[in-house]
Amino acid sequence: MGQRSFHVMIVGGGLGGLCLAQGLKKAGISVAVYERDRTRNERLQGYRIHIEPMGNKSLHACLPPHLFDVYLKTSGYAGAGLLMYDEQLRRVISFPADPANENPLESSLSVSRITLRQVLLAELDECVHFDKCFSHYQENPDGSVTAFFEDGTSATGDLLVGAEGSNSRVRQQLLPEAKRLDTGVVALMGKVPLTPEVHNLLKVHQLDWASIILGPKGRSLFSAVHDLHDKADVRVQGSIGANEDALLTEESTLFENTSDYYFWAFVTKQKNYPRDPQQLSGDALLQIVQEMTAGWHPVIQQLLKQTPPETMLATPLRIASSVRPWDSQNITLLGDAIHSMPPTRGIGGNTALRDAELLCQKLVAVSRQEQTLPVALKEYVTEMLDYSFAAVRSSKQSLDMMVMENSVGRTLTRGAFRLMSFFIPQKQST
Repeated sequence: MGQRSFHVMIVGGGLGGLCLAQGLKKAGISVAVYERDRTRNERLQGYRIHIEPMGNKSLHACLPPHLFDVYLKTSGYAGAGLLMYDEQLRRVISFPADPANENPLESSLSVSRITLRQVLLAELDECVHFDKCFSHYQENPDGSVTAFFEDGTSATGDLLVGAEGSNSRVRQQLLPEAKRLDTGVVALMGKVPLTPEVHNLLKVHQLDWASIILGPKGRSLFSAVHDLHDKADVRVQGSIGANEDALLTEESTLFENTSDYYFWAFVTKQKNYPRDPQQLSGDALLQIVQEMTAGWHPVIQQLLKQTPPETMLATPLRIASSVRPWDSQNITLLGDAIHSMPPTRGIGGNTALRDAELLCQKLVAVSRQEQTLPVALKEYVTEMLDYSFAAVRSSKQSLDMMVMENSVGRTLTRGAFRLMSFFIPQKQST
């Protein structure tokens, strides 16, 4: 059966959109990405992302082999598992990770968001168009679709993929009933340079694991380590893994991409903050966290004290409302554009990568004339909504646990976890 020639337009150059573009290019399918940011580094985030085996398999499927190898070299060990503590660092429960697996497709990895974006942008210069703010689309009588941009230009193709995040304009036009709901929770995030002293402090208390500290009054703190010290000779591959010089003129600690660090995120309902966090400076945000964790274990206080204020960010947490599968001839959605979720399970990015792999598989079948485009899109949407909204629900359950304010319920939760810990094999950090 012959190859069908068609053109895919992706609105949004985030992780999912770029992963899809890499997969389509690898398969020989014409693709263009339209990103609203003016430059490649205008909106980078200076934090780590946890990539599970699911995400690694999707990256392996979509990236050419040499770029997947670069990704592996510039990522690191994700840690020994997940530990839960109370605010005095008394262990509640531990969930040890599987032993380190030599097969990267079966392992979890920690990678800088800056580095992962560098990997996904690599060799896409002719495909990615920056400073293209999407306005609306138009479906044409011949079955094609035209995307219009705020600069007055337009582009026409056979398929339009909305991958531009939780405020997706493609989604708003395609599925106006699909809303983004405010959880009422705001996360304050910071990172601490991983000096030998900090690293030793973390290891003594097993905070070198991914950790959740369930404090009182609906206040919790998640933390993890991004540590590539054992990859000092390979963690920078050309421009990938290196610093983006344009980002180091200010807030250099936030966007410093070649050093290891301890990352933390304080989570509580917005009503609990004394002032609106989204209106405050880094110094003020850090002071608020320190005040709201007063009386917590001294090690936590010490780590907060060593946080450079310029690394502080405030992020309101929102969640997608559920939607039913939809029919479309030439438009679909991917990642946060359809299933945004709070980061409390660390699976949002992984789910977007899975979307990219699945949609790429369906479009390859269309290009080989094994399926029609409408049938392929319906199959993609049905499968994607099933697993992605399971992830949304799981993330919401984790968030609810972290911000539970009922003292009895919080005590019962800790007690239940401590009881469970007797039945889970324990593993010491090494």
